[in-house]
Amino acid sequence: MVEGGWTLEDGRARDLCGRTAYALRPDPDRTVEPPDQGECPWCRALLWTVLDVDTGDPRVAEAPAHTGWDGRLRIVTCQGCYAYTTLYSTVSPDGRSGLSGHSAAPVRVIDDQSPPMTMRKVPAELLTDPGMSAGGWDMTTPSIGGHPGWIGDAEYPACPACARTMDHIGMEEAQDPEGEPIAEGTTYLFLDASCGLAATIYQQT
Repeated sequence: MVEGGWTLEDGRARDLCGRTAYALRPDPDRTVEPPDQGECPWCRALLWTVLDVDTGDPRVAEAPAHTGWDGRLRIVTCQGCYAYTTLYSTVSPDGRSGLSGHSAAPVRVIDDQSPPMTMRKVPAELLTDPGMSAGGWDMTTPSIGGHPGWIGDAEYPACPACARTMDHIGMEEAQDPEGEPIAEGTTYLFLDASCGLAATIYQQT
């Protein structure tokens, strides 16, 4: 079921993915504010703002409409530790975000990890492949909405607060200010809007 982007809930099918997807591009005029959401409790690196978008843009509102989210969505994670555990962050419609206490310690800790430089992202081209399956587009393309192009097995996390399967909202990668990738692999982003929790999962070839 989850491989197809849906699950059963109260005897009914619930979509875990958006019907529309947009590629995300850095906006050079909208840099993210200096990190004030703290540091990773394990490696002590500053947290990385992996996504910063706002539903005030109709395209942003359209892509994650299945989640019920409304407002600014800013998700933080640790770029050093998220490869070794699922990290959860608290999110708020005013853009506040911080690492959640629901996050489990990673099985490996890498010291001296600094977060990638992050710019506010804006929806750009429409990704028109309705299936959004693996191979439907370059799996490193930052995007919001649509189905995840899994590198490995499908991994939809359960919300640690209510145990509900979390909604997929996009894919991201670590980039430098020119938009060039600085790490292998893809970060998959998930959201439980009702609980105010987001999750990041990392896969690489």
